[in-house]
This record gives sequence, C-alpha cells and structure tokens, in this order.
Amino acid sequence: MAKGKLIEQLDDAVEALVAKPNAPLPTSDPRLAAILRIAGELRDLPRADFRNRLKADLAAQSKELQSVVATSAGGKPLITHQDIEERLKELAEQPKFVVHDVRAALSDLPEMSMRFLDTMNDHLLVASRGNRRTNWERHFGSDEMIYVMDGETDIVTLIDGGPVESTIHAGSLFVCPEGLWHRLTPRPFVSAFYLTPSRTEGSTAKDPRPKSERVAKRAVRRTTAAKLQERDLRAALREAPHLNITSDTTGDDANAAVRNVARIGNLTLGVMSYTGLTPWERHPDGDELLLALDGELEVTTLTDDGPVTRKLRAGEAFVCPQGMWHRQFAEKSVSMLYGTPIDTTENSMADDPRVVVERVEAPAAANVSRSIMPFLYIEGAARALEFYQSVFGATVLMRDEEPSGIVSHAMLKMGDTTVMLSDPSSADVKQNDVHRLSRPPRSYGGSPVHLYIYVTDVDDVVKRAIAAGAKAIDQVEDRDWGDRCGGIEDPWGHVWFVGTPLKDVPPRNSN
Repeated sequence: MAKGKLIEQLDDAVEALVAKPNAPLPTSDPRLAAILRIAGELRDLPRADFRNRLKADLAAQSKELQSVVATSAGGKPLITHQDIEERLKELAEQPKFVVHDVRAALSDLPEMSMRFLDTMNDHLLVASRGNRRTNWERHFGSDEMIYVMDGETDIVTLIDGGPVESTIHAGSLFVCPEGLWHRLTPRPFVSAFYLTPSRTEGSTAKDPRPKSERVAKRAVRRTTAAKLQERDLRAALREAPHLNITSDTTGDDANAAVRNVARIGNLTLGVMSYTGLTPWERHPDGDELLLALDGELEVTTLTDDGPVTRKLRAGEAFVCPQGMWHRQFAEKSVSMLYGTPIDTTENSMADDPRVVVERVEAPAAANVSRSIMPFLYIEGAARALEFYQSVFGATVLMRDEEPSGIVSHAMLKMGDTTVMLSDPSSADVKQNDVHRLSRPPRSYGGSPVHLYIYVTDVDDVVKRAIAAGAKAIDQVEDRDWGDRCGGIEDPWGHVWFVGTPLKDVPPRNSN
C-alpha cells in the first residue's frame, strides 16, 4: 500500500493524471481506487478546460475527504487550555455514530499532548501520548480507565497508606479510583486510550494533597493494592473460549465467552472474541463503548430514520448511544474491549426489537384476569405464541426473552381469560423449578388437563388449527349442552376443546 496521508496520496494522483495522460493509473490507497478509475476513464477527453475542471473537482473532493479524516482522527492535538475549551465546544456539536480511529489519533501526536475523540456518560474518550512524567491529577464523579496501546508506564496513586506504585504494560488496562491523585511516568514512552471523567483536577505540586489529608504511612491493605494493578487483556482473552454465534447459541454459551475485568461507575469493562451475529441489545442507563482489539466488525444501530451501520477495524472505537437498539456482526473472528451498562441491558432476537418492546410495555394491569390463569409449559414457546395468536386470536400482553430467543415468560389474553406460558428450557425456569414440575405434557405421556375455549366460529378455528399443525381428537358437532364443539391437540401436546354457543340449555337436575 502506498505510504503517506490519504489526502497527500490523492493530491499526488491528481497531479500525475493531469501531467501524464498516457501513464498508467497511479498506485494509491485502495480507498481512492474508485475515484481514480473514473478519472482515468475521462482523462483522454481532449479539451484542456475539461481537464482543468476535473482537477478542480478532485481537489474540492480532497478537501471534503480531509475534513472527514480529521474528524474521525479526533481533531487537532490539544496542548493549551484554550485548545481544550475549543474542542469541548466541537464535541457538543459532533454527530453520533462516528467511528474513532484511535491509532490514527495517536500516530502523529506531539509528545505530551492529547486528543479528545468523543464524550460518553460524563466521560471523555481521550487519546494521549507522552515520554515524560505527567502532572498529578484526580477525577470526580467516577473512576478513570487507562488502556495502554503501545509502550508502558509506571503509575503512582496516593492513598491514605502512602503511594502505591504500579506498572501498566501494552495490552493492559488500569482503573484509577475516583478522587485519588495519580501520575504517570512513561518507560520510556506510552500511547494510551482513556475513558476519563469530565470533572478533573490537576496539580504541579510535589504532593497535591492538602496537609490536613496527609497522614503517616501505614500498611496498605491487600484489597486496595489488588485494585491498583493492571488487568492484562491479552491474558483474559486467552482464558475465554472463542464464541461462534449460531442459532443454537445459548445465554450460557455467551456468558462463558466473556471476561469482565473491572468496573467504572455503572460500566462493566471486559473482553471477548467471537464470530457471527449478536442479538439486538440496548442500554437504558448509559452509552456503551466498543473498541476493536483485533479483526473487524460491523455495528448496526436502529434509528427513527432507519438502520445506521458502521465498520470498526482493529484500533477503532465506537460509542453506542444510550437507549438505542444495536447489534454486531463479525464475519471473521474479532476481539474487542467493551464498556457496557450490563446491569440494565435489554436483549432481543426479534427482526425489529422495537416492535417487541411496544408489546411488552403496552399491557395494563386491568387487562389481566384475576381469577384462574392457566400456566402452560411449552418447548418452543416462541412458536406457540404465534400459533395461539393466529388460531385463537390471542393478544400478547407481555413477553420476556433470553438473549438466545427462548421465551422465559409470556402472558396472553384469550377472550376474558389470561393464559401464561414459559419454555421449560429457559434459564429462568430451570433456576426456579426446584421440584422438577415445570414440564410439557408429553413428558407425562399426555396432558392431564384439558382447556375449553369459546370462539365465534368453531369450524373455522379448528380448521386453522389443524392447518397450523394441530391434531383433531374430537370432531366438530352440535353437543347436547348447547355448544357446537370439537377437540384438538396443539403441536406441543396441550388439549383444547373449542366451542361456539348455539343455545342456552337449562342445567340438568342433579337430584
């Protein structure tokens, strides 16, 4: 691949096309191939003014490209306080869904400078490079994450028991606790990616703490010392099995493939490697950070204007906005660092999870019957929900799904009655079924309980049920109790007697 900045390559290629019309197309970055190929096909036109216009148009496009490249690399280096204030104003206007090339942002940084890439949950995404000891600093509102991408650094943290010295090597992560003064000494240089709280205080003093906060040295607790140690992400990835996501992947499979290494605020920091398409997810309590460590992936986010897809390559970061559904796809293996509000994460296997959410949030307590509610255990409850809706005209009041798509619990409205159902293979049922009674009918050899449901047209309903996979067990006919009725066994073994009232029949005298 040709060397030099993308803009410089485009400028050189434009000059070569205009100066030497008969020469082969210039060698350049593959990202410029399409525009240069079009220019090459047009360069043989004889009019000089056309060539001049072509050169001007390409030059104009190069300026636009330069603007895009600069934005994705984090703007200009920040050295002065004025630089920082100007960049914060720019970030306030920066659009969402920007992929940040962290390595590019670090590549041309002057020593002891930084770039602000984005904002996230009252934090700043920062790329910084240095070869000298930093000033003391501390942060309020949350902890700080430091991920060393190249080089290594010593870090000193001031606690009540005295200074704690640690070292962060390339490929490792370190969490600076909220409110504790710390500073870095590169060995001999360090390039790092930070998730830094917006409220930060700095000091050039020998000891930044007020005298009232300085105490005699005492033994540092082991738990405190353990927290002030690096987390080796490469080692964590080696311990975690690679996840190949398929339709058979379970929640347990996914949980086994992640390694959570630390927390800052409500974010869980961790790593995983995987191939395939993840379920949809969203985070109501905050943004999510994704940083590709190796390989590449696509992130698709659902917006009101349609899906937005971005590709992340190794060394690139992306912020998934709070509350927006998104999912990831890796055609080949990808390793990633995530910062996720896991405690409140929602998942969905639906084609469009927003439709499911509307159904889940729609039910009102008044619609739930308060008398007897049948509770059905069905292996494949997701398909059963569709069956009951299409055959009996049921309405879904609520539906809880696990990441694998298994329905752990659902409530249906059938006429005036509420029917509950769960998939016995769901993790929730397995955890709570202490007496081993949550079983489908066929595990008993057949259903010991029959359900009777009234419908407007029994013949039509039974016909649709059989077409959808049910088995007729009693033909439809007029009954002496006043209903036209027939019996079916649904595809999961539950027995339904379906009736349409024809006339009122006085009850028989039991005497």
